[in-house]
Amino acid sequence: MTQKFKIVRVDWIDSTTATEWETLDYWDDAEYLHIKSIGYEIKRTKEYIVIALSVGQEPDQACGAMTIPMCSVQSIKYLKGIQ
Repeated sequence: MTQKFKIVRVDWIDSTTATEWETLDYWDDAEYLHIKSIGYEIKRTKEYIVIALSVGQEPDQACGAMTIPMCSVQSIKYLKGIQ
């Protein structure tokens, strides 16, 4: 039997990085990224939430899964009307 997964939107913050050498004053206006991710909620604990882009049939499988630390999560909203 295939498990039913809830579809969720997670608003969270992520770090930024520079891929080239920068002067130190480059970071004077540095900010983190505001991310919105939508996917199937695979698992949720106090420490993290796992969402996946795709879920399969028997045996239950997921693809494109991402673990987001709860300390980075700003909000979690369950989306209705989508299956």
